[in-house]
Amino acid sequence: MVVEKGYNWSVITNGWLAQRYEPSLRRYGENCTLVSVSLDGLEDTHDAVRTPGSFVRALQALEFFKGLGMKISVSVNLNALNYHQLPDMLELAVLKQVEQITIGSVIPNDSSRNLLITEGQKEAAYTFLKEAEETLPTRLRLCTSLHTVEDPEKFCGNLDYPGPTINAYGEYIFCCDTIGRGAVVGNLRTQSLTDLYICQIKLGARLKELRRKRINKGQLFAGFNSCNFCNTKLGGRKIK
Repeated sequence: MVVEKGYNWSVITNGWLAQRYEPSLRRYGENCTLVSVSLDGLEDTHDAVRTPGSFVRALQALEFFKGLGMKISVSVNLNALNYHQLPDMLELAVLKQVEQITIGSVIPNDSSRNLLITEGQKEAAYTFLKEAEETLPTRLRLCTSLHTVEDPEKFCGNLDYPGPTINAYGEYIFCCDTIGRGAVVGNLRTQSLTDLYICQIKLGARLKELRRKRINKGQLFAGFNSCNFCNTKLGGRKIK
């Protein structure tokens, strides 16, 4: 349906069930812009965050997708366990000849508190990555959770150009990071996609206004300069 409507699509996966994508990729692969596999560190670290055997499956998935002729990518979320492995992760990604490396950091929620890196570590990682970007032979993309450390006025692109996130129950979620933690805009079973999209745009404008007011008043808090701001405002409740 996505391809018939004239859109492109992409995949992000942990790599465990890579073969299930093969029929769709063979049929609609020309419209698939990227297949990204999550890596949360080197083998021991990745398996500690995920489950034993996950690292090997992730690397096998990269080779599998590459064998299908897809552009491949890795997605890394920096955390307290893998922070010191960042240079090695970049080296591994280059070795695997990926098209893109996406780097973010773990965002605070009830299940991730023990994995958070400090604001100082975020700033150090951002500085390191910006320097590495100049010589890295592959594209480097920084997520909002890292990119905004340089300037509190840099807002997430989702506030300006929102992308619909819809779960299996038809719930329209404000941001993909808030799936399962609230921030439900509405439901496609009872509301139109157009109405929900407009609601998301208006909500993003309100969040930007609230953020600017906090900046002007100096009311910043730990993690303010990241997705944590929106999640603090939206998490755990339905949007009205």
